[in-house]
Amino acid sequence: MVVDSDLIFENSKSKSSGSGGNLRLHFTASRQSLFTFSQFLTFEVPAVVQSSSPNGQKMRKNFFKAFVQLTHCFPWPGIPTVAFSELSTTMSNGDTCNTCSKTIDNQRDAALCSSCSSIHHIACVGYTPEAWSKEGQRKAQWKCATCKETIRIKTDVSALVQKQKKLEENLSLFDKKISDIREAFDIKFEELKTLQTQNMDEVRAEMNKIIQAYETVNAKLSAIEKKPSIHDPTGVNSANPAPLPGQSTLSDGSVLYMDAKIPATSYYSAIPHFLEDKLKNLPKFREHDDLSILQFLSGLYDLHMIAEKYFIQILERVATTQNIKLLQRLLADTPNQQELTFQQVAKQVLNTLTSIKTRMSFQLEFLFRPQKNGETFREYVEDLTKYSIILQAHSPSEVIEIILTGVNDQTRSKFQFQTTPTTLKELDNLIEHVEKLEKHADTSKSREDLSDLSNFAKAHFSQPKNYSYRPQGNHMAYRPVSPNPPRQNLSPQPWQPRGGYHPPRRAPNNNYTWNNQNRQNQSSNSPVPKPQRQSSFRANNPNWTTKFKKETVNFAQPLYPMALPPWSYYNYAMYPFPCPPPPTAQEQKTQKNEEKDGKSNKTNQKN
Repeated sequence: MVVDSDLIFENSKSKSSGSGGNLRLHFTASRQSLFTFSQFLTFEVPAVVQSSSPNGQKMRKNFFKAFVQLTHCFPWPGIPTVAFSELSTTMSNGDTCNTCSKTIDNQRDAALCSSCSSIHHIACVGYTPEAWSKEGQRKAQWKCATCKETIRIKTDVSALVQKQKKLEENLSLFDKKISDIREAFDIKFEELKTLQTQNMDEVRAEMNKIIQAYETVNAKLSAIEKKPSIHDPTGVNSANPAPLPGQSTLSDGSVLYMDAKIPATSYYSAIPHFLEDKLKNLPKFREHDDLSILQFLSGLYDLHMIAEKYFIQILERVATTQNIKLLQRLLADTPNQQELTFQQVAKQVLNTLTSIKTRMSFQLEFLFRPQKNGETFREYVEDLTKYSIILQAHSPSEVIEIILTGVNDQTRSKFQFQTTPTTLKELDNLIEHVEKLEKHADTSKSREDLSDLSNFAKAHFSQPKNYSYRPQGNHMAYRPVSPNPPRQNLSPQPWQPRGGYHPPRRAPNNNYTWNNQNRQNQSSNSPVPKPQRQSSFRANNPNWTTKFKKETVNFAQPLYPMALPPWSYYNYAMYPFPCPPPPTAQEQKTQKNEEKDGKSNKTNQKN
């Protein structure tokens, strides 16, 4: 076996210093060619290694470390040189690659894992021969892909195990507490159910007592009402009521109304008490007022719908209290009053007291009317149905057609049917469907009505409250006093005439107030600097009597009101302000002649 001495001390190059370099140089300098293992054993140890100095001890340690590494190699006759990072004590001829499972023919092409001692082709682990030779001492620390992925846990996990045990103990205690709470809650819940049952039984018992007491009081009250009372001089609550004013009692106990006989009944006690207020608010019946007749029938229809069972008693009460002779005669002429219906009463009243023209006008006004704003579909149907029953001029199918024709667009938009309703049941189904949509109409998203564009513009692009349109006046008179005044001034000040062509108080080139008595104050109050000050007032104010020049004045007339438009502002066009041209010489002469003639006429008139 042959050994390269440079490879022996390859691992100790970075660790040794000082004399270590001499040892490496000694081996390199003494080596002219490769030497065998026996020659290395009999090689003369340098004096530096044998010395007892600190450096000698370090070198001796490195020397024997290299010797131990050398003994880990095994002989092979055909190999001239051996590298320790490429070989292992387990490597022999015919080793296979752990990656491709092929035999490694040349040991220079082998890479040894420093962690798991597995052998691989350098090509299988991604190295070329040139790149592998450049690795140098990094070959000894090379690891395969499997060992690179393996990470050893350096942290002690005993503390984590103890914490985990404590956590498990806490969780067991928590589960125990939860179970105890559930048991207590179940017990309380059962107690609550028992208490609730007991309370409900007590409430039911109290309600039964109240109902029994109410029935007893009601029975006593009805018995008292049937008995005659001393405090009831009219006897209306007795079995044989005394006649009211304008009535007379017959021998059989009946009351005479206009030569008609109505059986004496206790209608005061038969009518429920909740109808008393409605009977008082019933419209008055006037025979010569057609509208009052219809209003009376409308109120009577409402009472009939509320208490149809007591319609005859209600009719008797109304006929008696309002002294309606027609109803009194109708009640007297009817043999069986229980067969008398509201339709018969309404037909008899209208045919007797109104004309055909009046009934036709009632149909146009109350039956063929459109649906009002804010009126629900059910209210509209009930109102038209009521007047159709009162007037009795159309069949149910015709009334349904009238209703569907008069609804407004808002209600019509909620209609959803395949066939037009022809029966009252189909109409009732349509009413229920529309009511559902009307109930949820407020919750739906409101849409803007763009039909009226003027209202839309007022609602979305309204002008400010304090905005008032100001006509374009003499803006030249209100130009700001500044060294560089703008060409045009849109001042918010209202225009006021100053009289004639005299400039206003703060006109350009006029540094004094509006009076002619300020010449004495020029020396003390004049704003004109002294070097520029002239000797006379006219010199300091050259434009004092200068007339305004008649010329076209441009002003900006916005094309949109002064409110925030939905788009950005544009550059407004400049429009010429209409101004008459200056008079010509001939016109000036004519004007002067007219003024002279006028003055002469005035003097002649005075004379």
